[in-house]
Amino acid sequence: MDMTFKYSVLGMAIAGAIGLTGCGGGGGNDSDAAITPSSQVTSGTITGFGSVYVDGVEFDTARSSFSLDDGEDGPESEEELEVGMVVTVTGSVDPGGKTGRATHIEYDDELEGIVNANNVSDGIGTLVVMGQTVHVNANTEFENDEGIVGVDNALIDTPDRIEVGNIVEVSGYPDGKGSIYATFIELEDGEHSPGIEIEVKGLVIDDDETDMLFMLGDLTVDFSNAQLPDGLPAAGDYVEVESTAGYDTVGHLIASDVELEDDLDDIDGDEGDEVELNGIVTAMEPDVMIGLQKIIITDSTAFEHGSSDDMMVGAEIEVEGYLNADEVLVAEEIEFSTEFDHEM
Repeated sequence: MDMTFKYSVLGMAIAGAIGLTGCGGGGGNDSDAAITPSSQVTSGTITGFGSVYVDGVEFDTARSSFSLDDGEDGPESEEELEVGMVVTVTGSVDPGGKTGRATHIEYDDELEGIVNANNVSDGIGTLVVMGQTVHVNANTEFENDEGIVGVDNALIDTPDRIEVGNIVEVSGYPDGKGSIYATFIELEDGEHSPGIEIEVKGLVIDDDETDMLFMLGDLTVDFSNAQLPDGLPAAGDYVEVESTAGYDTVGHLIASDVELEDDLDDIDGDEGDEVELNGIVTAMEPDVMIGLQKIIITDSTAFEHGSSDDMMVGAEIEVEGYLNADEVLVAEEIEFSTEFDHEM
């Protein structure tokens, strides 16, 4: 029996698309020759299937390869992808911008772990998951594939009913400082069992090599017995922490593996590349950020459906611009979403 519950039925929380468009060619104006589709990398939420729709573009996946989350419960094939998951699609997009062909699709969650607190009411609020604050709104997709019930014997079919101790997977947009703006949440288990892997990503904000501890948001990580393929973690590193043991008696997460992540540089491109980025504003100070990508707003930046006064954390925007020498996105135009209100 399919026990999947869609909290956001339309599943149209379009956020976080990154488009790097290369050269596109075509025949003369009077020729019927096919126009060469542009090469593009798109990172955004899945908005539908029948092929895979990402940020409103229908990608043909017939010739796609996949690099999907290889955790205990993560998707292992295209059939296990879900609306709301943030994926990166490599391929080509046709000149009209509505269809394309994917050569590679990559997915990895931002967090998979134990719920510490639930402050969600009527679909809006926050969860605390392993010390990370997960922002939830009416556009966040929610699933309970396992049909897990709560202590009141009622099925957990909305984020409001998620209970402390439950195990959830979260996909969305992190700010790197302990908050994630969730586009997808899946309830995976009623409680953590030793030996089952959980994981969390974040920016190391404090480290103590003497005691082999560091902080991710409000979470203290004990890495004294962890595998460290990239060396000792240090303040400022963006890392992924895996744990099979869970918490110790004083509330520290016992890490089994700590690896450096390259997600801090969200756009992989070269100086001068034209970029279209749709996403959620995750910081305004000291820098404007979409996810983990820094945005520079200049006096010549144009605004549509709003103004610079409307820029705030939680706003959904589309940025068109280019990468400077430091791979920072310089905004030429910012358009505010008129379809969704994130209220984060």
